[in-house]
Amino acid sequence: MLEYLSEWMKQIAYYMVLVTLVMQLAAGKSFQKYIRMFTGIVLVLFILSPAARLLSLDVTEMIDSVKDRYDGKLREIETVWSENFDEKESGYTDHDRISGSIEVEEIRIGR
Repeated sequence: MLEYLSEWMKQIAYYMVLVTLVMQLAAGKSFQKYIRMFTGIVLVLFILSPAARLLSLDVTEMIDSVKDRYDGKLREIETVWSENFDEKESGYTDHDRISGSIEVEEIRIGR
């Protein structure tokens, strides 16, 4: 981790030297404002890169943890369902469940 941070600081230092060189070589004032804007955006990205790296690792670990819990619960539900559901005891067949027919004694509409 410390090696990563020291490498990160070196990259920022090299980048700042390069930006200073480019600013000195820029021909006119009109280009300098665009160069400053672009280099500022890149500098912000350089500074935020360790935080992004840490967040991406945490997010990946969290996603894996949630996925493992989901898979475990899904296996548990499948086991309980297969143990509790037995077609012979319920009296229903697949055809009864799929047919879509409903039996009704009487329907009254209105008063």
